[in-house]
Amino acid sequence: MTSDISALLQSVQIYGLFCPEEGLFLALDLGGTNFRVILLELANGVVMRQHVKHYHIGEELRLGCGERLFDFLAECVSDFVRSQNLNGTKLPLGKDYFVVCRNFSI
Repeated sequence: MTSDISALLQSVQIYGLFCPEEGLFLALDLGGTNFRVILLELANGVVMRQHVKHYHIGEELRLGCGERLFDFLAECVSDFVRSQNLNGTKLPLGKDYFVVCRNFSI
């Protein structure tokens, strides 16, 4: 398990101490070069099971038009949902992302 996923799961477990969630949840983690889609099963806020799929974000998508990037992300989520046989299933969704941008003025 990568440290990014480990940190995400730790934060889910800490959150569970204050808000004991149950059931299946979908989580999205967008980093600089990777997009992770995660299916979590929680019981009393504790992660019981997880499935993670990584998608590489190429330079053309990272540096190009935002619309193409978001289309790619939507395709990744769709691929993951199909691969887990979750079509038509309503799941709570969490997200975590880090976006680097240039500031030209304040």
